[in-house]
Amino acid sequence: MVPAAHERPGPQAVPWLDADGLLRFRGRWVAIPDTQIPAVSLLVRRCRQLVRRDELWAAYEAGGGHIDPSRTFVLVSRLRARIEPLGLQVLTIRGRGVVLDIAESPSPLDTVPLERSDPQEEPCSNS
Repeated sequence: MVPAAHERPGPQAVPWLDADGLLRFRGRWVAIPDTQIPAVSLLVRRCRQLVRRDELWAAYEAGGGHIDPSRTFVLVSRLRARIEPLGLQVLTIRGRGVVLDIAESPSPLDTVPLERSDPQEEPCSNS
């Protein structure tokens, strides 16, 4: 699902899934496996809204994935690990479903400096 140019959010707004199956958010991206694209697309379309487990399972099945409906937590666990570096999280609402949300605290990648803090420090060498 590719939003039209006028629907495409800015880099800080909301996550979106592009035509290549890349989940994008805040200038970063992660590749989503083909079988998970319909499920992730559903979560992205309903960001910050409840998605029932049966809806998530049906979307995963539509993508060609095969999983017992009672084991959708496996799909959710894998998805959590995949999207966490983007600053996104999947929250479980017990007995109801899941919600794709924006993490309140920064992801670990947000705390990694882009440059060395000490310009005098020498890079590692093999000597």
